[in-house]
Amino acid sequence: MSIHRLLAASVALSLLVASPAFAASSLAMVDTKRLFEQFKGAQSSQGEFKRKAEAYQKEFLEKNRQLQEMQREGKSKAEIDKMTKKFEAELKPKKDAVERLDKEMSGRLKKQIEAAISDVAKTKGFAVVVDKQIVLFGGEDITDDVLDKLNK
Repeated sequence: MSIHRLLAASVALSLLVASPAFAASSLAMVDTKRLFEQFKGAQSSQGEFKRKAEAYQKEFLEKNRQLQEMQREGKSKAEIDKMTKKFEAELKPKKDAVERLDKEMSGRLKKQIEAAISDVAKTKGFAVVVDKQIVLFGGEDITDDVLDKLNK
């Protein structure tokens, strides 16, 4: 699941669960997919994450290639196991750093987006904001207002 889908689902669910019963006239909606695509903060965070994840992936693939080469050369199972453990020890902190960065960035983006949605909803007098994908009829789309607030 991509960071965008995960965050969009999380934002939509948290806004829906936190909302009291509502009348149709107090319903607003946001296009969370569009928020993540057009929020400059999400774009820069995604770029940073992508660079770090690609660097880790490149190193992982290189170490995997080296292990395959050892197998082709007929190295013993003990030698291959020793090298595998060495590579795992070298890669683990890098993998953990990428996962930590993903978690931190996701949390930060989620808070920023939820705060902007909440501010716009309060300003416009909406009691409930849901993801646009779940609305079949009614409500007002406040996505542009939220994007304006986020990209200031």
